[in-house]
Amino acid sequence: MLARLLLLLIVIPLADLLVLLWIAQHTSAGFAFALVLAGGIAGVAVMRWQGFHAWRHVRREIDAGQTPAVALFDSLLIFVAGVLFFIPGVLTDIAAAALLLPPVRRAVLAYMHRRIEILLYGRANPKPPARDTIIESRVIESRVIETPPESGNTR
Repeated sequence: MLARLLLLLIVIPLADLLVLLWIAQHTSAGFAFALVLAGGIAGVAVMRWQGFHAWRHVRREIDAGQTPAVALFDSLLIFVAGVLFFIPGVLTDIAAAALLLPPVRRAVLAYMHRRIEILLYGRANPKPPARDTIIESRVIESRVIETPPESGNTR
């Protein structure tokens, strides 16, 4: 877990900076700055549009009486894309733009679903047990022949 956190906090921003410096070296510093600025502005605009779309999807599922789990995870991934857009850099902008594409979000969602199943049920049994499996059942029939007299009641 610590290695992944170090990857997120050190290696990715460093790689972003190196790509940005490479772009600036092959074009100009102004172009590299404009690229980061334009990526952020365009990303925020697309994120707002996708966010409104995801919110409408959540409302539709709630109104239909369904649990909006997929729509909520969709909204979470759009939020992550927004956070990535606010981090200056070309690689994070590319990752954020990819997360705004619905097919990419579905693939990430399927990956997260598999990972959660493995965490919950282990690698040997990746599928949850069936909920409506009957292990053993037995029906005992009975009927009341006579009701016992009530004690303590004097009518």
